[in-house]
Amino acid sequence: MNMQNWMASLEPKQSIAWVSIPGTHESGAIPESVSQSQCQYHSIRDQLDLGIRFLDIRLKEDGLDKPLRVVHGPSDQELTFASVLVDVYNFLEQHKTEFVLMNVQKYDEHTRGAFSTKFDAEVRNNESKWFFEARIPTVGEARGRIVLIRANGKGQAWESTKGIPWNGHDVNGELGFGIKENGFFSTQNRWYLIATSNKKIWIEQNIKKIAYPPDIRKSKTEDEIKTSRDSEKILLNFLSSTWGESLRLHAVKINQTIFEFLKDQKEPPRRYCLGVMPMDFAGNVDGFISEIVKRNILNGARVRDQRGVNNGAVYLVLDGKLRGIPRTAYEALFKDWESIINYPDLDRFAIEKDLSEHACLAKVEGTKDAFLLLDGEKRLISSSDVFDWYGFDEHKVNEKTADELEAIPTGKPLD
Repeated sequence: MNMQNWMASLEPKQSIAWVSIPGTHESGAIPESVSQSQCQYHSIRDQLDLGIRFLDIRLKEDGLDKPLRVVHGPSDQELTFASVLVDVYNFLEQHKTEFVLMNVQKYDEHTRGAFSTKFDAEVRNNESKWFFEARIPTVGEARGRIVLIRANGKGQAWESTKGIPWNGHDVNGELGFGIKENGFFSTQNRWYLIATSNKKIWIEQNIKKIAYPPDIRKSKTEDEIKTSRDSEKILLNFLSSTWGESLRLHAVKINQTIFEFLKDQKEPPRRYCLGVMPMDFAGNVDGFISEIVKRNILNGARVRDQRGVNNGAVYLVLDGKLRGIPRTAYEALFKDWESIINYPDLDRFAIEKDLSEHACLAKVEGTKDAFLLLDGEKRLISSSDVFDWYGFDEHKVNEKTADELEAIPTGKPLD
C-alpha cells in the first residue's frame, strides 16, 4: 500500500466525516532537545509520508513582526508555522489526491486579535490551498487542500470566521461515551487518564459506536440511536495521554493495544468508519497507521447492500467497481461467508459484469506466487497480506505448469 496517496481510492462525493484518518497529536512537538514535551519522532513531512492526514498544530503569536511559532504548552518546539506550511504545501502539490486536516490551536497572543491577523498574513497568497468554509466538505472538495479546523472555547478562541469550529478547549466531557460535541465534531480526548487500561476503554467504546448513515438512522429505534454516533459529524478519537508514565511508554502501550483491537474487530461497520485517530509517536507500532487506512479501502472487500436491494446479491469490490459473485465463483475463491460487509450504501459504486463462473486461483507448481484468473487474464496477488485481505482460500489455489500460466495474458496486479 502506498501511504503517500492512500486517499486516491476515496469516492469524491463522500463526506470526509466518513473517512478513517490516522493523525498525530501535538504534531510539531518533535525535537528531542525538548524531551519533556516531545510527542513525535518524525518531521511533519515524514508524518505525511507515513500516511498521517490530521495534524495538530499549536501556535504562539508573540508580535506581528515575528513568525508564528509551534509550541507545546509554554515550550517552544524550534519550528515555525511557515516551515510547517512549506512541508504540507509541497506534499499536497506532489500528491494531489490527498487532503490534510489541520487543527490550528492558539496557545497565546500578545494582544487580542493579533493571532488571527498573523495567521491571515502567513497564509496570504496561498488561500486556494485551504478549505476555509465552516462546514464539513466532501473528499472532492478537500483534495489538494488543507482543511482548517479552528479550535475555540474557554477564552483561547482566535477571532476568525475561517475554518470548521471545534470546541477544542472544552473536550473532556461526560456525554455518552466520554464524548464532547459541537455542531461538527464528536470528540473523545480524556488526556488526563493515567492508566493505559482506562484510556483504552474510552477509545474502544467510541470505535464500537455505529455511525448510521442519515437514511438508515431514521429507521432505528431510540435505544439504537442513543448508542450510536452522529454520522454527519467528524469523530476525533484521541489516543494521547499525559502524565503517570513517560509519553513514549504510554504511546507504545496504547498504540499497540488499539492496533490489536482493530485487527480483532469483525463487526462490519467498524471496517470503514473509525473517524480521526490522533496519536503520539506515530510510526512506533509497525502496521498501525496502515490498519486505520485499510478501513477506507474497499477493493478486495465482499459486500452486500444492507438495505436488501438486488435480492441480497454479494459483490466483490474490484478496481473500485462492483462485480457480482456467482456462487460457483465464490466457492472457488473465498474462505468463508462470514466476512461479507453489509455496506450502508452501494449506490456510489459502478456495477460491472459479474465475475465469470470459471474465475479461480492458480500458481505454478512448487512456487509461492498466486494469481487470480479472471477475464482472460492472470492477476498477480502481490503479497500474503493482499491474499488475506481479499479473503481468498489458500486451499483453493490450483497448481498449473509454468507453460500454462505463461500462456495467459498478464493483467494488473492486486495490491
